[in-house]
Amino acid sequence: MKHSIRTRFIFVFGGLMTIILLAIWGVNNWLLEDFYINDKVKNLETAYDRINTELYDKRQSELEPYSENEDADELSMILREFGEKYNTTIVLMDSTNGNIIISSARDRDYLAEKIRRYMMNEPEKARSEVMVREDNYEVRRYYNPRTDTAYLESMGFFSDGRTLFIMSTPLASIWESVALSNRFLGYVGLIALFVSAIIIYVTTRRITSPIMDLAKLSVQMSNLDFDAKYTGREKDEIGVLGHSMNSLSEKLKETIGELKSANNELQKDINEKIQIDEMRKEFISNVSHELKTPIA
Repeated sequence: MKHSIRTRFIFVFGGLMTIILLAIWGVNNWLLEDFYINDKVKNLETAYDRINTELYDKRQSELEPYSENEDADELSMILREFGEKYNTTIVLMDSTNGNIIISSARDRDYLAEKIRRYMMNEPEKARSEVMVREDNYEVRRYYNPRTDTAYLESMGFFSDGRTLFIMSTPLASIWESVALSNRFLGYVGLIALFVSAIIIYVTTRRITSPIMDLAKLSVQMSNLDFDAKYTGREKDEIGVLGHSMNSLSEKLKETIGELKSANNELQKDINEKIQIDEMRKEFISNVSHELKTPIA
């Protein structure tokens, strides 16, 4: 049926599911990147705080150029942690002699050169946007249109006033993650719509079938067939309506039976009255005939 409750339920819930999936897709497509970048900025700030604390606890004169054998050093552990967990490369450089103190980057010379350019206020060719600016450092978002790459970099110096640093983390993965997430959401959304359509169809069928039974029962009652009964076992509103219709059917059957009995009695009285009237007419006719004959 075109205007059935089942069809309406399917369209309403199907449309609602579609709107929810589109809303999730829109949030994922337009807001996930900002959320991801803000989280990356917080990671860079956390790295700065932890390294700054570690440098504050150690005498700077004891810092020596990084050695691969210093795995147990707390500073090395911090750099390794942020490199493995957050894909962040960090380079620390002594501002007095320009030597690299410690680094987790393979291209540490390139990053060290960026620190030098930063300290000399040389402009960066890539497009940049300041995300955070503090007294000792700033976090910038860079985009290089030539290579179509984006990354976050934090540059500045620590509280000792001697140690320069640069932290770099790429942002290219977020674009891939958003695209992959949208494709995954599309596949899951189609499956969810299909499964929800089946569930809605089955659920609405269980709701509309008793209603159709009640509709058939009302048609039979309108044809004065009171032997038909609602046999559903539902205890909800439909079940209450079905049992009420059964009670109505019994009362109508009883009332109509009484009306038929009264009608039969009335018809019997009418027939007797008609018979008496016919006998009266016949009697009058006979008397009139008997009176007319002697007179004639």
